[in-house]
Amino acid sequence: MLISSKKLKSGNYQVKFDTGSLYGYLLAEPQHTAEEILSKIERHLKAMENPERYLQQNLYSLSSKNLQSGRIILFKNTSGICDHKSI
Repeated sequence: MLISSKKLKSGNYQVKFDTGSLYGYLLAEPQHTAEEILSKIERHLKAMENPERYLQQNLYSLSSKNLQSGRIILFKNTSGICDHKSI
């Protein structure tokens, strides 16, 4: 897995990750360790093994203001070309 990050004006970090078949972005707070961030990404990737359940859960959370969906966005890499440049 390739990972890069960019510090935002808010002090948080935008983390980009790419596994080849999936890529995504995660919003991380400065106090989170690299180990915690990797663990969170791996949990979401493992949850994608059952995409129907995973996607349904996250779609319902979009309408709920009180429920955080984990501040992570996943995409399928359909182009076959992975851009691994830092963000």
